[in-house]
Amino acid sequence: MRLITALFAILFSCSALATVNNPNPNVTISIISAQSFDVNRPGQTIPGQFAVRLVDPQGNPIQGLTVDFFTNVTGCVPLDPRCTPPPSAMWGHFVDGTQSVLTDTDGVARAGNYVGGTVAGQYNVVGGVYSLGSAKNAEILNGSAGPRAFFAINQFVVASLPASGLLGLLLLAAAIVLLSFGRIARITF
Repeated sequence: MRLITALFAILFSCSALATVNNPNPNVTISIISAQSFDVNRPGQTIPGQFAVRLVDPQGNPIQGLTVDFFTNVTGCVPLDPRCTPPPSAMWGHFVDGTQSVLTDTDGVARAGNYVGGTVAGQYNVVGGVYSLGSAKNAEILNGSAGPRAFFAINQFVVASLPASGLLGLLLLAAAIVLLSFGRIARITF
């Protein structure tokens, strides 16, 4: 029973961890908002929740850097013969396209509204600082790669599990057993 409970919890977990890439010695990016977001229904809006903070090597906030927020689609492995990627708009997007946001006096940049797509899977939103973003970006980055923050987007992950075949039947049986014993709310590791 514990094995089925653990398998059920792992398969139905919607949390994915975000990552940060800081290759530049002159600026550090950190995520100051939630790192992952769940889009539970097609077209659901996530209002202005993606936020990062940029600081210099001494930890002082850097004002006036341009941070670009955009959808980085990672839900389909291109070499998988079963994968036929739909148009990119179906994966989710920012209302006004790519968001170019300046950091404020606290070094914080916050993106605008994000609208979830219609294709189930796990995707990313990237907040990145690039040399071509502005003259200040080019000055601070000094020719090196800029930092990037990857937020995880989980789009109806539970609904994307297989609903047919042996695995589907096992998952359905596990769900019925767990729900009938009221254990689903008490899963701990």
